[in-house]
Amino acid sequence: GRLMRLPRADWGKAVAHAGHGVTMAGVAGLTAGTVDDIRVAQIGQPWEVGSYELTLNDVQVVRGPNYVSTFGFLTLSHDGLQFSELRP
Repeated sequence: GRLMRLPRADWGKAVAHAGHGVTMAGVAGLTAGTVDDIRVAQIGQPWEVGSYELTLNDVQVVRGPNYVSTFGFLTLSHDGLQFSELRP
């Protein structure tokens, strides 16, 4: 009986905290199965990602209207056949 007499604000806090817990469990579940591959790539040197091969072609400093950025340009190949150029 006492539970039903709680103010609505307390019910709102409980629902909000439960939602936060569900969100945190979801984020933990999504990131638990990921594998990060951090490496230093040299220009022209290919590396394998699964059955694909990536090659870093060029790195350029690009100036925009209100920013300066470093862009990497890559080639994606599969079974020795180049089929895509990746760029930002």
